[in-house]
Amino acid sequence: MEKLTAKIHEMNVNTLLGLAEMLAIQKEDGHITLMRFTTGWKVVLGTPNLDTGEGRVEIANLKSHSSLREALVEFFIH
Repeated sequence: MEKLTAKIHEMNVNTLLGLAEMLAIQKEDGHITLMRFTTGWKVVLGTPNLDTGEGRVEIANLKSHSSLREALVEFFIH
């Protein structure tokens, strides 16, 4: 697992996006959500239901990252 984590940390944003897209296709019918807020980037597999409290809580609980790349690294590691 440590070797995989190290490899993920070395990947550029284009590679990470490609892998995220492949995972979304396999697991969530192609759905992945990338969000940029004033506090930073968040990434979640699937499409959160932002019309309900459940989806809003899911998004609020995600850690914000200063770059899309950092958010994608976090997405794969955790």
